[in-house]
Amino acid sequence: MEISESNMQINVSTIQDLNGLTMDQLFQIAKHVNYSEPINKDLAQWTTDEVYYGGLKIMVQNPLLVQCIKNICKTFSPLTFLVKKRLKSYIMLNTNNN
Repeated sequence: MEISESNMQINVSTIQDLNGLTMDQLFQIAKHVNYSEPINKDLAQWTTDEVYYGGLKIMVQNPLLVQCIKNICKTFSPLTFLVKKRLKSYIMLNTNNN
């Protein structure tokens, strides 16, 4: 995995490149991916993944929301696995589409 800080280009070739990263690191990477929401599609028609990714796009840009999810994960630790899994798929999808 390569991350260029100067222009925040992210090059992730496989999901294994993201294994071993902390949730904080995944949030930082996710903050810099370019997710494009579905166009010409009502929200009610979005897939579950599209809704999750649209929410992640908003959440990673808001430090308060990131802190909320981190606090929830501390309270219910199995959620950490699910959050990290979703962050990894969000990063992979959106770095491979660029």
